[in-house]
Amino acid sequence: MKKWLWLGFWSVLLLCVFCAKKSTTEADKVVNNLSVAMDKFQSGMVSEGVELVLDSIMKAAEGTGLPRDFEEKIRMIGGGENFFSSATPALLREAYQLTGHDLEMPEPSGEIGAVAETVGMKLVAAQENLRAGKKQDAVRSLLESLMVMMPASPR
Repeated sequence: MKKWLWLGFWSVLLLCVFCAKKSTTEADKVVNNLSVAMDKFQSGMVSEGVELVLDSIMKAAEGTGLPRDFEEKIRMIGGGENFFSSATPALLREAYQLTGHDLEMPEPSGEIGAVAETVGMKLVAAQENLRAGKKQDAVRSLLESLMVMMPASPR
């Protein structure tokens, strides 16, 4: 009889653990996605990191009430090598303005270390905002992280 009791106990415990892991929120998925993006950037895989950030923007923007134009702007940016096209800075700026704020980014320092540090700080800020339920603030931080990577001339 004890054997069956223990078997039942462990079965219920395993079921609870499994269900707890399954209940990962969409915000947790985006936070994890951003962690992978940071790893990609640190490994020099910038295009892959950009694609993850763009995907994270789309997921974080869900349910924020941002206009449909916002999603279109992000889709137009595209990932990979398309991200570094001459149209991207304007699309990022327009998408940012659709969040209800004007974008005022400082001129890039030109030093890759400073750019990498700023991008990392913006991604961490986005993760913190997502954990706090501030999805629109997270979207703005993610857009800012991408703007920092743009060359100085098209600003």
